[in-house]
Amino acid sequence: MQCQYVDRFGKTCNQQLKCDRTGSTKGMSQHLHLLHRVANPKSVSSPLAKSHTLDQYVQHIKAKKKLSPKTLKTALVYFICEPDLPLSITKSSAFRDLLELCNPAVTDILVHRASLTAHLTNVYFYHQESIRDYLLRNEINASFTTDAWTSPNITAYLAVTAHYIDTDFKLISIIIGLTEIEGSHLVNNRMAQEIEAICPRFCSKANAVG
Repeated sequence: MQCQYVDRFGKTCNQQLKCDRTGSTKGMSQHLHLLHRVANPKSVSSPLAKSHTLDQYVQHIKAKKKLSPKTLKTALVYFICEPDLPLSITKSSAFRDLLELCNPAVTDILVHRASLTAHLTNVYFYHQESIRDYLLRNEINASFTTDAWTSPNITAYLAVTAHYIDTDFKLISIIIGLTEIEGSHLVNNRMAQEIEAICPRFCSKANAVG
């Protein structure tokens, strides 16, 4: 099975993927998720369809829920991402002991790092689509700023942030895009291409103020 994903620059992936004995396409779905950041629309829902403000949305996701494999994975994703912790913390015996101390029922539903990584991607798309729907549905007048930097392992990244004033006259800033930049930034004009690809998805030209 060969991946035929075509990126915004017209380059086809062409990576060969193996099917399991049942002919399942799960491997392709994971490949699209992790490498190309493409989600199955049926698995991505938007909680903002019933919420009118970002504050209401935050309250929605912070509502107390019953312990289950899915709620545990989601809680672990937020626990790791908010303070920028490494995924390897989930392999720590001390960390697992702490979870079991808080709730012994956790013992039977603790997840592995690979499963948590896949769920992190789902949570990312969940938030991305929610923010996009909110900005477009409310016709938010947004401006955009960018920031580029190189990580210690010599990988270049570009972040795009949307800024707008809410109904309470508070300045709201939301990161709407974070992408890896390959090659020369100036020669290939990659930064401009990435910005042009990201911004229209979150704001119409009529509502983009700069």
